[in-house]
Amino acid sequence: MPNPTHILDAVTAVGYIGKPVHVELDWDDDPEPFCRSGYVIGIVLPVKGVQKQAYLMVMSPGEDFPVEAYLEDIRSIRIADQMEGCGHD
Repeated sequence: MPNPTHILDAVTAVGYIGKPVHVELDWDDDPEPFCRSGYVIGIVLPVKGVQKQAYLMVMSPGEDFPVEAYLEDIRSIRIADQMEGCGHD
């Protein structure tokens, strides 16, 4: 079920490609938000019959593979001043 409070659309998300970010994700069935820091290395757009939801591909330092941050699950996103941790500012 889409989150009516999501703050990011695909057009805006493109502006984050190549930038370091802190992303706070919020899921309906999880009481605590999940934070992720990394570089946005791409965006996957919805395609009828192939991919229903758009998401950012976020690559964190030291990880082998990017994480999928679905736009509808993003509670907040900001350009990071450093890549250590994820605060709840």
